[in-house]
Amino acid sequence: MRIRRSLRGRRVSVAAGLAGVLTALLPSAQAQASTSHFSLRLHDSFLHGISSAWGKYEGQPGGDPYGYWKPSHAVGVGGAALLRGYTDGGRYVTAGFMLNSVTQTYGKYVVRARFNGGSTVEHAMLLWPTSGWPPEVDFSEGPTSQGVMATSHWGSSNSQQHAFKRIDMTQWHTYGVEWTPTRLLYTIDGRAWAAMYGAAVPHQPMRLAIQTQATSSVPAGLGEVRMTIDDVAVFSYS
Repeated sequence: MRIRRSLRGRRVSVAAGLAGVLTALLPSAQAQASTSHFSLRLHDSFLHGISSAWGKYEGQPGGDPYGYWKPSHAVGVGGAALLRGYTDGGRYVTAGFMLNSVTQTYGKYVVRARFNGGSTVEHAMLLWPTSGWPPEVDFSEGPTSQGVMATSHWGSSNSQQHAFKRIDMTQWHTYGVEWTPTRLLYTIDGRAWAAMYGAAVPHQPMRLAIQTQATSSVPAGLGEVRMTIDDVAVFSYS
């Protein structure tokens, strides 16, 4: 997949699994869904690598002279998807992928991951529109040193609303967003930590994407920066 523009659009920055396995890997996700308007649509634990349900990024993000993606930097190893950042061909290269197999308006997205980035290589877990931009919903983005920032983008002037939470992303956590017609509810480890309403809530089809990206000059000799994703669940809304 060639991306002509950064998925964040600015510089501020599959088969359903066994119920017991999902509950263990994604704390309280299924329990919450069973008592809400959400029902499981897809569960991917990457046991057989990164499937064709995901489209890997390729090329340079628009507006970011430091970033570059290659499909070979997104790999499946040992029941996890790795987004690997390292020097490749004289430049620092990272990775990203989009869940092309699921497009929906409203839903719940849950990702279990850890990330060892720093101030020059950032991450994003986000919802990206199938046409036009914005809207965009980042339910986790930024460098590890800053914890988590959630951002909603909307409107022709790219209006934005942010929320911040300190957290150690080098440890395993489960990040999520519940997207309904009236609210964006952000969760970490099954607990709500922020919400957005009104114009911040999009009302058009979107897809899940996960990426890492060099957003400023990378220090000489920087080693591998890795984001590891071992479980993804997507729920539909009714």
